[in-house]
Amino acid sequence: MRIGVIGVGNMGLSLVRCLKFPNRKIIVSDTNLDRPNFLDVLTDVSVANNKTLIEASDVIFVAVKPKDLHSVCKDIKEYCRSDQIIISTVAAVQSDTIRRWIDKKVQVIRCMSNLSISHRKGTVVWYGRDIPNRITNLLNGTTPMIINNEELIDHATVLLGCGPAFISKFYENFIEHGKLSGFSDDQINLMINSMFCNTTTLLKDIRPSDLVESITTEGGITERGIKTLNDMSFDEIINTSFQNMTHHINDTRKSLS
Repeated sequence: MRIGVIGVGNMGLSLVRCLKFPNRKIIVSDTNLDRPNFLDVLTDVSVANNKTLIEASDVIFVAVKPKDLHSVCKDIKEYCRSDQIIISTVAAVQSDTIRRWIDKKVQVIRCMSNLSISHRKGTVVWYGRDIPNRITNLLNGTTPMIINNEELIDHATVLLGCGPAFISKFYENFIEHGKLSGFSDDQINLMINSMFCNTTTLLKDIRPSDLVESITTEGGITERGIKTLNDMSFDEIINTSFQNMTHHINDTRKSLS
């Protein structure tokens, strides 16, 4: 299968790493191909302009920023064919809008994931009409979740796409506290990495609230820390962040439609 990837920023590079497989030809295009982090990815990958990429591809992933999607669609629409599938990883812009911009009878699918796909891990949320297994299977090792409501892609963007940044922010605070406490870099990285990974394992068998309760004893250390978070409206801060990101998605959609 011939696969094109338009836009190889962080998400596009993760896609290319995940898509690489025997008997697949991968072609990429981007406005800036001089960045050093391309070197480990572009082995056995062809580089072309958008016209050549479209003409040579069966499936095209578009992984650009929302503000750039209209110009990309305008650039490629002349060369798109009805037998091709366009897959957008772009937030905010709905599939009907993409079809209108391309102005061709091509199948448009949207998907949302995060950078973990570069390690062929994680969930990919898919939206589109009659998505064949051969498409969801392109992202080797990932778990596909097909949805029928396109609005859920926006929420997947917030929870799945943006989620690692929130987890990393929390992780970073654990690391910094450990360093200030006197642990070496190697010690604290080992300790906190294993703690996060093992917590994920625990959460496979128990609800988060039950896990908090099982660790928190009356009058204990954890209770004092959780109370501090509650007193500072930690849950409200997180929920407000999610709401603000959702509002930003809606504002972006309106500005581009």
